[in-house]
Amino acid sequence: MKRAARRIARSCVVLGTLAAVFLVANPAYPTAPREQKEAARRTVKVPATVEAAQQVRLFAAITGYVQKTTIDIGDRVKKGQILAELAVPEKEAELAQKKALVVQAEAEVQQAHGLHKEATAVLAITTARVQEAEATVKAAQAQLKFRERQLERLKELLKNSAIDERLVDEATAKVEAARAALTEAESKLRTAKAARERGTARLETAEVGVKVAQARREVAKADLEHVAVQLEFARIRAPFDGIVTLRSISSGDFAGPPQGRAVPLFVVARVDTVRVVVAVPAADAVRLQIGAEATVAVDALPGRVFKGKVARMAGSLDPTKRTLRAEIDLPNPEGRLMPGMYGTVTLVLG
Repeated sequence: MKRAARRIARSCVVLGTLAAVFLVANPAYPTAPREQKEAARRTVKVPATVEAAQQVRLFAAITGYVQKTTIDIGDRVKKGQILAELAVPEKEAELAQKKALVVQAEAEVQQAHGLHKEATAVLAITTARVQEAEATVKAAQAQLKFRERQLERLKELLKNSAIDERLVDEATAKVEAARAALTEAESKLRTAKAARERGTARLETAEVGVKVAQARREVAKADLEHVAVQLEFARIRAPFDGIVTLRSISSGDFAGPPQGRAVPLFVVARVDTVRVVVAVPAADAVRLQIGAEATVAVDALPGRVFKGKVARMAGSLDPTKRTLRAEIDLPNPEGRLMPGMYGTVTLVLG
């Protein structure tokens, strides 16, 4: 009996050892429901929608008729590429008028510069005449003083009867002539100074005229640029590299600024990178962090998964759905992920 008991004990030990080895070799065997629950709590699977990284609805900024458009839906476009051109005859006529006004303003500036140059020359001439008149006055004053001293000496000689009275009369006449010459020279000096003052005023007027002409030219250029900018709005351009997802116009259509819920002329989307948008329930949102790993599966591409990370979160819950919006950026160089696709995302929670 003792031997049988020992055999049974040894058999139990062997069986226990084999069971332990089996459990270690098979960790998926359902013996640790607690660990499985903890693992399940670390991830959450939520529905997702693919959106374009950027999407712009393009409208016309001015009113006109569609002159031409060579872009259709599905076409890839480059930043700045013209998608459509509008015909705006009234703006084109206004642009031609503004160009003519700029040419006219340029001519007025040149004319003002010419008048300024002429006024400068006139002022130089009148200034030279003033200097000449001042020199003539000084010479006349010296001549008068000389004649007056000569007359005084002759009068002294006449008192002593050393000379004839006729010489005194001649000297007196010469003094009067010198005095008259001085008066004439002073009159010419005043005339020259008045002419110089007029020349100065004329130069100042010419300088003001140049400034006014230049200001008019700048105004004309600004008006031209304003119309040119408005006319540039007649060209609908792509705001970035992307793909045209909507075109609602054809050549000859009437287009203008949007009013109310208007249909855009074009919709351009950037799809080289896409955003996968998910709505995370509030219970899991508190444990979601930026940079969390995400596995994306799209219904339209069965068997394929895309790895990414949470790039941004809304920071507040949607008050109607009590969910948190989160976005995962995925590179899309081949364009397989298209905006509007639906799928699921498995998020790793903190």
